[in-house]
Amino acid sequence: MLINQFIIHLSYIYTGKNILNSSPEDSLNILVASDELELLDLAECAQKRLIKNFSPWLFSNLVNSLNIVCRHNHFHEIYNHVLNFTFRNPYSLFDSANLHVLDEVAMIFLLESDDLELKEIQIWNCLIKWAISTNKLNVITWTLIHLLNLKLRQEDVPD
Repeated sequence: MLINQFIIHLSYIYTGKNILNSSPEDSLNILVASDELELLDLAECAQKRLIKNFSPWLFSNLVNSLNIVCRHNHFHEIYNHVLNFTFRNPYSLFDSANLHVLDEVAMIFLLESDDLELKEIQIWNCLIKWAISTNKLNVITWTLIHLLNLKLRQEDVPD
């Protein structure tokens, strides 16, 4: 896989031809590597290919897609494509079996956005679910006071 990406990048450097006949995973890796090598034309081509040919794959692998686009938010086309889907379909992310792999950077970005189509209490519940799944929140060590404070905060948030 890594050698394929290297050959694609090397071929692009020497010939200027975009050779993107690869899997969606490889295309996403090519996009990231193209950015790191500052091969902007190849990065642009990889973005368009991912959106045109692999949108269902991007959405079914939403956690991985979000982790990449939130780390590389200058991939404007794919960034907007994946985020718009997530904003309109937040439970496709928050009900994902891979939620525990979602980067903190991506979670913070989603929480800071006004476009997430969830009520405040739903966002709060999703944040707790994510924090527990990533072991950033260990409920077992919480005292009764912590739990009561959490309950009071939830009651303050309008439905």
